[in-house]
Amino acid sequence: MNLSLDLMLTIWAGVAVASVLRAFTGFGFALAAVPIFIWVLPPSLAVVLSASLVFATSSLRFGAFKKALPKRKITGLLVTLIVFSSVGVVFLSSLERSKFQLLAGVILLIACLLLVFSRRFSFSGSTFKDLLTGSAAGLLNGLLSMPGPPLIVYVLATEKDPAQSRALLMTLLLVSAALALVNFTWMGFVTIDSLWLFLLAWPVMLLGDRLGNHWFASYGSQQYRRVAIGLLVLIALSSVASGIGQL
Repeated sequence: MNLSLDLMLTIWAGVAVASVLRAFTGFGFALAAVPIFIWVLPPSLAVVLSASLVFATSSLRFGAFKKALPKRKITGLLVTLIVFSSVGVVFLSSLERSKFQLLAGVILLIACLLLVFSRRFSFSGSTFKDLLTGSAAGLLNGLLSMPGPPLIVYVLATEKDPAQSRALLMTLLLVSAALALVNFTWMGFVTIDSLWLFLLAWPVMLLGDRLGNHWFASYGSQQYRRVAIGLLVLIALSSVASGIGQL
């Protein structure tokens, strides 16, 4: 693979934006990064890079946010997330580039709409809802390395404490990334090219993570919904437009 300057600048830009968003809100890296990565990378490399960056950075930062983790919700979400991630990854190898990009953008738009409306509703969690949400997130995790949409809406609707919401999302997305990497390795998607891309992108990821954490500590959760949704809508629209153009 030719790691040209144009390719790396696109990847670095995607990582910079997505890493700040993830650290500030607790979610959004794959949602923001994968549609950008797919402009210059095949789907398999795009999702491997996204999952590896999230796994490495979240593992490094786990000690900082685990104290706020609401452990009562973890079990049901994790079990179904693990099972259905393996189901979703089977379909990835047969997905065409243009369809992948279009699907990623559409899912992102849907997630943004749900986040907007999630301000106006809330509901209590339950074991059944945990299992249903984990199943949906697992399928998206295996297929697109984008487990966020169902997890984000569910957590924001059932968890009122911003620190707990952020910690729960970061933990679930850490596990999602680990599962995705196992599946991608089994499918043969983890290659020397993916390793080089990770090594070149991770310094930017760490810088963005530090900046996003600083902003969260300084400004709390007052503006994070507005910033996250606005940015994700722009990325989704550009991804959908590009995907349609390649059909």
